[in-house]
Amino acid sequence: YMIYGLVAFTAFVYIMFPYDQLRQRLIERMSPDYVEVNIASISPTFFPGLALHNIQVAIRQTNASLEVLRLQTLRAWPQWRSLFSPTKHLTFSGTLYDGQISGDVRYTVRDGIPYWESLAGFENLDVSRHALLQEMQQNQKLTVEGRLSGEAHTRLTTSGELEQTEIKFKMKPAILT
Repeated sequence: YMIYGLVAFTAFVYIMFPYDQLRQRLIERMSPDYVEVNIASISPTFFPGLALHNIQVAIRQTNASLEVLRLQTLRAWPQWRSLFSPTKHLTFSGTLYDGQISGDVRYTVRDGIPYWESLAGFENLDVSRHALLQEMQQNQKLTVEGRLSGEAHTRLTTSGELEQTEIKFKMKPAILT
C-alpha cells in the first residue's frame, strides 16, 4: 500500500501542478523593467523537470519591443544534490532557431554577492531565423545566412546586471550581402 500511495501522490502532483501559475510567476521574475519575457506554455517532462514552449525574450523600448531571442522549446531539470545545498544547479536543453542549445545554470554566492552563472553550448543555429536579421532582410539592409555554433559563459547579478561574459562563435557556410 505504501508504494501505491507514493505512486498515486506523485501522479496527482505531476498532473495537478499549477503550471499556468508557475508560468506567470516565471514571466514576472524574469522580466525586469527593460526586458520582456513571454512563455506560451509549461508542461512536465518525464521525471522530473519542466518543458517551456515558445519562449520570447525582448528588450523594451519606448515605441516597441525588440526581440532578441526566441526558443521553440526549453527543457530544464534540477541536479538533485543541489536542492539540499546553498548552490542551486539546473541543467537545460532546447531548440533554438532550428538548432540545439544545452548547458548548466548555477545560482551561487561569491564574496557575499549572489550570482546566476551559465555555461551554454549551441549547435547548428540558423541565424537567418533571428528576428532582427529577418527585419533587416525585409528592409533590404542586410542578408545573413548560415549556421552558428559555439558556447557562451555568462555571469549575472540577481538584479540582472551582466557581470562577466565570454562567447565563442563558429559560423558554418555564411553568406553576408
